[in-house]
Amino acid sequence: MRIFFIYFLDWEVKRMNKILKSIFSLALFFAFVMPVFAADLTVGNDSNARPNIDTYSNFTIIDTNNPADFSGDLVSFSYWASNVNAFRFVVVDDVSSVIWVSDEITPEYIGVNTFEPLTPVHVEKDWNIGLYFASTGTVPYVYDGSASYWTPNNFGLPEVGDVIDPEDGFGSSATDRTYSFVAIGEYTLDWGSEVNASACTNKIGKPVINITMKIKNDIDSGFHGYWAYDNNNRQIQVWKTTDGENTYCAIARYEGQFDAQKDMNSPGAGDISTLDGDEDGTFQGGYRATITGNLLETPLWETKGNVETIDYECNIVTTVCTYVSWVDQYFEETSIFSYNWWGWIYHGGSHGTWINAEEGSVGNIE
Repeated sequence: MRIFFIYFLDWEVKRMNKILKSIFSLALFFAFVMPVFAADLTVGNDSNARPNIDTYSNFTIIDTNNPADFSGDLVSFSYWASNVNAFRFVVVDDVSSVIWVSDEITPEYIGVNTFEPLTPVHVEKDWNIGLYFASTGTVPYVYDGSASYWTPNNFGLPEVGDVIDPEDGFGSSATDRTYSFVAIGEYTLDWGSEVNASACTNKIGKPVINITMKIKNDIDSGFHGYWAYDNNNRQIQVWKTTDGENTYCAIARYEGQFDAQKDMNSPGAGDISTLDGDEDGTFQGGYRATITGNLLETPLWETKGNVETIDYECNIVTTVCTYVSWVDQYFEETSIFSYNWWGWIYHGGSHGTWINAEEGSVGNIE
């Protein structure tokens, strides 16, 4: 956990993102961007034809080539059908436990088919997709790629909670295989639970600070420099905690709009594209933090209700801004601020979705 002194926070965590993003770059949190959906999460391979078909029946096999690289909701499965035998898709988590089994799917024809579940299928990072074949195989494969693992012949339809793992005796030995399917969806960020009051598990009583504010003309930084102006509403709540007399849990929630600027670089961690200035949208997120220090005897702002609208007066070219720190309005300068979680999700409609969070960075606005 990184700790920053208060005087480093005069424009809060979004300005610290430049430092944090460098850390994540070193940790190999690269964006994976495709042009099909607003924010393209892909799990699996592709729907190209392949030469081999499974000869087992009534069994499940898990393809591990391209697991989910971030949390998201899958909305469409594309696959190659070598015949019209019925089958099902299966989702397993990072410990090979079955999370979801689709309804029975009967291909309309030999070739590329599409299956769309009635409701989006949620996945988390490192989850994989498999196939249950009621009879012999439908979706073909090639002997290549990462190891797949499967249940024995005629083992039966998997149920949610089953573990299909070759190391615990339930699954059979693994062989390198690549199956002809890919699932596509949208990245998601569960920011609401991270900046919910319940996330301050050690809080005491009612918040000592509970304010809302409006911020105008902020500038937003990406992996390749500043790229947009932001206007947003923020709610700040601070509680005393059981960790010590002068220890506080702080939550900041952001909801706002971004206005991408012409000729600036796209914000995501992947390949750089030049923005045309039409890539506008909304964003949500915030952070949760621990503050250790003394409250001012007389706070500079009211501790409850709405405070003034603050105009940062930023210039995206010169990067000059007039920032105001909410922390400085309530705490002494010697206080210490430590981030426990931070993250934002940017919705750009047809221009994509970008997530920049403690867990990593995926997607892009372009």
